[in-house]
Amino acid sequence: MHTRRLVAFLLGVWLGGMLLVAYITNSNISTTRNMLENPAEGPRRMIELSGRERVLTLLNHNTSEINRSIVEFWEWVQIAVGVGIVCTLPFAMRLKWAYLIAAVLMFLTVIAQRIFLTPEMIGVGRIIDMAGGTVWTQDELWKERQSLHMLQQLYWAGEVGKVMIGIGLTAALLIFRKKDSYKSRSSTRSGKVDAVDDPNYSHVDR
Repeated sequence: MHTRRLVAFLLGVWLGGMLLVAYITNSNISTTRNMLENPAEGPRRMIELSGRERVLTLLNHNTSEINRSIVEFWEWVQIAVGVGIVCTLPFAMRLKWAYLIAAVLMFLTVIAQRIFLTPEMIGVGRIIDMAGGTVWTQDELWKERQSLHMLQQLYWAGEVGKVMIGIGLTAALLIFRKKDSYKSRSSTRSGKVDAVDDPNYSHVDR
């Protein structure tokens, strides 16, 4: 029972954290965009003095760096949570291998994101952020943007896959718990019936 609660808690942390990180990173981008489009009086003067293009490049790069650091930190947290789930799930689900394989697949998706996708996205993203001060041609920048777009699509496909697996595991955990509770009540009731159907006549045989 306690193991199932632990696994359910870890799955809740994982799924909730994914939604929270997605919200925070999108909110950071929206905040920067709104500040540039509708700046207050003080920031507006600084933008005019420094030049809109320079400020735009710097703020977008700063926002992207913040989001990158958040994503990297969250990936390490996911790896730690994934280890906890993979290690405890067999005890919670009584060695049901289908559920364990699903949890391992969820864990390996994070590993693939951390090793292959995130470093590549960070590298390409930084090139695009500072492209205004480089000698990149429009064709080269277009190719870099296409590459970044493809990497982001793969990354979000992995996120969707993890969410679906996590929801499936949570549902299976709840169903498994209900079945155990039903079996426990059934065994208790059968024990009471046996006690009534099998009375003790030892005082008569004596």
